[in-house]
Amino acid sequence: MSKRKITGQTKQPSDFGTAEIGLRHTIRIEPAEKNLGRVRARVLDGNLLDRLHLDKKIDTDQHNAGLKMGGDFAKAGTKGGWLSAMMGPTSKGGMAGGRFLFAATRISEAMDFVQKSSGRGAARVLIKTVTDEIDQSVLNQDKLAMLKSALDSLSSYYESKASFPSSLRK
Repeated sequence: MSKRKITGQTKQPSDFGTAEIGLRHTIRIEPAEKNLGRVRARVLDGNLLDRLHLDKKIDTDQHNAGLKMGGDFAKAGTKGGWLSAMMGPTSKGGMAGGRFLFAATRISEAMDFVQKSSGRGAARVLIKTVTDEIDQSVLNQDKLAMLKSALDSLSSYYESKASFPSSLRK
């Protein structure tokens, strides 16, 4: 965005989204970029993981691990069209299948670890949560405990993968 001159002063551009965003979501105004003076409105309750974190039912490490896995599910194209994500060409001339397979492999390895650590039921609750296919009202105390256990396992899995250079990993 370009800076605009208003009565001799420079106005820094900001990104607050639409006017309705504050009516539908809990937002926080925060710096958009360091040392530039720009600010943005950040949605704090955009998905179930965000709402659980906002309500202090999960901690920051659990939240970040869930968001990372949710990103892998998005890359794998779980929301409508996973087959086209695997088969279709990209606009850059390459094949999207590589991105799909890489994300699917990461999901598979992480879920294998979570299932061995926390159990099959916890892994199922985790998948439904990170893909936003479960409602918060369905998360009773037992399912929330399973989710927290699965998120702890997932967080430790991601930490273990990050602590070694790729040449030293299995």
